[in-house]
Amino acid sequence: LLAVTDIIAPNETESALITGIEVNNEENMLKTAEYFKQKGVNTTLITLGERGVFYANETNHALVPAHKVKAVDTTGAGDTFIGALTAILKKDLSNIKEAISYGQMASSITVQTLGAMPSIPTKDKVEEIYGKEL
Repeated sequence: LLAVTDIIAPNETESALITGIEVNNEENMLKTAEYFKQKGVNTTLITLGERGVFYANETNHALVPAHKVKAVDTTGAGDTFIGALTAILKKDLSNIKEAISYGQMASSITVQTLGAMPSIPTKDKVEEIYGKEL
């Protein structure tokens, strides 16, 4: 299945369970990305909660910092992140960093409200809070 997967996006706990590599520094995050690349996945995202999202692809890698907010309920944050990211991600993945940032904006709104479904923002809500950063 991984051989036909374009992007994998585990959180740090899932990543460690899958690969056996603790996600505690950049070197290990790059090792994790290499593990997935060897399995056929060219783009790895590792969500790190309040620290942000690490991504690595064939040409670049970086840690995209999270937006600092007061989290009330993290239920739905990961789903919101992935949904928002994929909503604006181009087919060629050329805007991956911008899509990650947008996903983080949306999920930062989600964690500030109780409940999963009621807290997921619309595009208009993200733009209302963060402006048109993209």
